[in-house]
Amino acid sequence: FLGVALAWQVAFLIVARDPVRHRAIMIPGILEKVAFGGAAVALFAREKVPAAVLAFGCVDLVFALLFAIAYRKTAALPASPT
Repeated sequence: FLGVALAWQVAFLIVARDPVRHRAIMIPGILEKVAFGGAAVALFAREKVPAAVLAFGCVDLVFALLFAIAYRKTAALPASPT
């Protein structure tokens, strides 16, 4: 889990450097954030995880929303030259 989480953080940094060029990576990024956030909410509702996990899950859901907004806004922008 730690290796996958670290790999995604690197992917997010790559997207941050040139969001228009790496726009396609935002889609799996949104899915990754929703997967953890949704699981955290569901597990907290069943009293299987502490509130700290719920808090981090909610942060991921906010990031998923921000990625979705960024995905929509970058559709109209021209790609930067490589």
